[in-house]
Amino acid sequence: MKKDRFLWSAHRITERQKAGKARSIKGKQLKNSRSTASKPLVAHRSSASDNLQLNNAKKAEYAIFRAFSMPEIA
Repeated sequence: MKKDRFLWSAHRITERQKAGKARSIKGKQLKNSRSTASKPLVAHRSSASDNLQLNNAKKAEYAIFRAFSMPEIA
């Protein structure tokens, strides 16, 4: 039975290919970082349900505070 000559190297990645892939990835990362840095920040508007939950939490906190700070009636 005759063995194929370079079977062991069929799926082997050379150092040059590794370096090329690393450069490619680094270039993409640099490109992405530049494109995100130039975008202006956008203020997100909160929804009505978020505001309602926040207001309810504040009211509950205020009611609890008042309950503990009331003087006792003798």
